[in-house]
Amino acid sequence: MAQDAVSETFLIAWRRFESLPAAPLPWLYGTARRVIANQRRAAEHQRSVAVRLATEPAAAVHDAAEALDTASACRSALAKLGERDQETLMLVAWEELEPDAAARASGCTRAAFAVRLHRARRRFRHELAIAGLEPATLETMEAA
Repeated sequence: MAQDAVSETFLIAWRRFESLPAAPLPWLYGTARRVIANQRRAAEHQRSVAVRLATEPAAAVHDAAEALDTASACRSALAKLGERDQETLMLVAWEELEPDAAARASGCTRAAFAVRLHRARRRFRHELAIAGLEPATLETMEAA
């Protein structure tokens, strides 16, 4: 750590060589003090992150596994729908199209697309219920 502090201090001095005071020793001490303080803060931050990560892996793995199960169930439920329902849901959820744009992409009016979307969502919810998932998994789709 001391070698790193000295290196960084003299690197800063070299970069600012033109603006160094006539008596550079006090300036070098001040710069070294700030470099060491920065190194200590960085080391403390790394320690706190390491401690926090050491206490969270089980929860993160559980959340990832749960998310993977939910995604798998959603893909399975989507695959059980008809092609038109899949396209309708994907235009809104995956492509994030507004209803007007999705209707144009589907080749129908906005009103017809709204009906298609309503029915596709209802069928999708039904398939999710069969798979044992709550409709809350559709929150992103409902926002569209």
